[in-house]
This record gives sequence, C-alpha cells and structure tokens, in this order.
Amino acid sequence: MFRWKWYPKILNACPNQTWRTLTALWRIGGLRLKEPLALTWDCVNWEKERLRVISPKTSRHAGKDERIIPLYPELRGELEKQFEEAEEGGSPYIIVENRRENYHSGFKRILFWAGLPEWPRLFQNMRASRDNDLIEAGYPTHVVAY
Repeated sequence: MFRWKWYPKILNACPNQTWRTLTALWRIGGLRLKEPLALTWDCVNWEKERLRVISPKTSRHAGKDERIIPLYPELRGELEKQFEEAEEGGSPYIIVENRRENYHSGFKRILFWAGLPEWPRLFQNMRASRDNDLIEAGYPTHVVAY
C-alpha cells in the first residue's frame, strides 16, 4: 500500500534523474514495471500534454497495443528534466540508463534510503494507488482503468 505523502521522499532518495523519471512513470503515469523501457521521445506530445504508452502485456488484444495518458504536471516535470539530460542525437529512448537493472532491488534500495517500509507488490500497488487517486479526483472509472 503506497501512501501519497511518500512520493516526495522517494524522489529525493533517487540516485539520479533516470530513477526519478522511472518513479514518476510508475507512480504518476501508472505504467507497468517494464513499460517505461519501450518509451521513446516520439511518444511524448508536449503540445497536447499526452504520452503514448506502448503496452506489450495487452498487445494481443485488438486495439490494446498502446494507450494515451495525460502528461500530468508531476510527470511532465520529471520528463523535462530527463530530456534536458539526454544527449542530443543520442538514444531515442527516454530511459537509457539502468535498462537491464533489477528494478525490484533498486527500488527497494531507494525505499531504504528514503526511510520508508517496503510494501507488498511494489509496482502494482503504485499503479493501483494512482487509479484510486484519479477516481477520488473525479475521473470516471472507465477512463482510469486502462
């Protein structure tokens, strides 16, 4: 069970911008564990405030190979910082570093550094907590359950 007040502590404990961006994508964007690895800078539509997420898990279903999510302000800020650090003419991927890392153990280290307890199902619970946040904010369930 993820607590919203933990989010700033987790971001502050991240060792670099890549981890901050990953955390924002998981918690604010509601992405599944490996979905950030498929994101390229072409997926970000800065003008329309949208992010196209490629969904390998649901791609076997017709029309479910990708989804569009809002570029929430907290997410946009971390993506902008990641973009500033990206090498011009470098990799098209948003996440260049840590692509082969064990995210579970890396994220558990960040929680330790933040002084926070681990919770069951780390990444699934961040995604579910985001769904709950959006429902509480008044978004319809059919929009939130992507």
